[in-house]
Amino acid sequence: MIVSQINDPTYLMSKILTDILNPLDETADSFIKSSVHLKEHLKILSIDPDCFLSTCDATNLFPSIPVKQTLGITFDLLKKDKTLNERTKWTPKQIVNLMEICLETYFKSYDGTIYTQTDGTPIGKSISGPMAGIYLRWFEYTFIRNSEFNSQILLWKRMRDDVLIVWKKCVSFDLQDLKTYLNSIEERVQWTMDLEERRQLPFTDILISRKDDKLITKVYRKATHTNKYINWRSCNAKEVLIGTMKTLIFRAYKLCDLPEDLNEELLFLKDTFIANDFPPKVVDRVFASYKPDQKEENEQFDYTLTVPFIPGFSENLKRELRKLGVRVAFRKGRTLESILCRLKFREPFEKSKNNIYKRNCKNCNFTYIGETSQYQQCRDRGHKDAIKACDANNSFYDHLKRNPTHEINWDDVSYLDKDNNTGRRLIKEALYINAFDEGNLMNLKNPKPINPIWNEFRTFIRKNTKL
Repeated sequence: MIVSQINDPTYLMSKILTDILNPLDETADSFIKSSVHLKEHLKILSIDPDCFLSTCDATNLFPSIPVKQTLGITFDLLKKDKTLNERTKWTPKQIVNLMEICLETYFKSYDGTIYTQTDGTPIGKSISGPMAGIYLRWFEYTFIRNSEFNSQILLWKRMRDDVLIVWKKCVSFDLQDLKTYLNSIEERVQWTMDLEERRQLPFTDILISRKDDKLITKVYRKATHTNKYINWRSCNAKEVLIGTMKTLIFRAYKLCDLPEDLNEELLFLKDTFIANDFPPKVVDRVFASYKPDQKEENEQFDYTLTVPFIPGFSENLKRELRKLGVRVAFRKGRTLESILCRLKFREPFEKSKNNIYKRNCKNCNFTYIGETSQYQQCRDRGHKDAIKACDANNSFYDHLKRNPTHEINWDDVSYLDKDNNTGRRLIKEALYINAFDEGNLMNLKNPKPINPIWNEFRTFIRKNTKL
């Protein structure tokens, strides 16, 4: 099961650890970061007629990794890492302890049920990637480089859990023996193997072919590929649409060795984009003018503004703000999919964090609007403790002090909005306070200052807020 880790308690810590651990995997002899990186190794390789191409794949790698063993391997590598001090001030022991916490506190929520993963690394958490690489690095060094099969392996290159092998034929054993050997090492980590057919073998997004004593490549697509890319009529900025074309053109130039393969791929891409409603004139212009090796100058901006993309408006806004030194970045707004489809379980407000809420007095029309990064139950407990402690800075206590016979309605709360970003959540809180303030707010503290222009939206916010 793949579950989003965005709101996991260890999400940010995992991101930091990922940056610290990545070099341990990336410095392995077998590590490949991309298809272009792989081509650099294939160019200098000469193969004999008695060599075979093969790919290996570790099935269900992340959930199958033995965590305790991998933590021990990581600790040993960190102690030997001479560049660790450049990435962090933490010691190897502290790093491994934090890794253990990130994995042990991992949980999933599906239809309101909590699951705990007892072993293996969670799919969807960033730390799982480098941990898988670190384990396979140790696996390769321990069981491949020091085995009887090593003399027959001319090339062993790995991109995460996919391995490309160039195997030299021998009398003593074959590739099937190598597969049997790999699967006998760790019961949970099992490998599948594919062999070349008609002197060709696909690996990730490239098709590797044998030509004399060299290996050449071109772009590979599975038979099930739909050729559906971004549609010209979709709600996206022109630069995104054009950028999609340039990205695939760039890939064609980098992955196709033979001119005929490159021309065939470019013609295919032209037809594909036109089939995705791109205007033929635009397609021809981009394909004729774009040069993959030509670097575009990056503009320098003083500020960046992130806004939802609105056709006919956002691009004009970006053009005008660029003159003022402001970069405009577009983000995805509301779509039909987000409105109509509920593919993920949505937690109820009372069981979620980062809410803007409204709570009333039982005996009068006074109300309180606040925001919290905590669960509502925890935030309410904080308010109740402040009342017991006679905290003069607490809005609820101040209201009850002025009105001794009144009670706060703890049984009913209205959730106005939510936002995981603290800055945006504070702005939203200020907007709701501004919209609902009729002289009957309990709030003692002034909200985040907002531009008076938002006063024009008071009626709209009140009308469209479900209480």
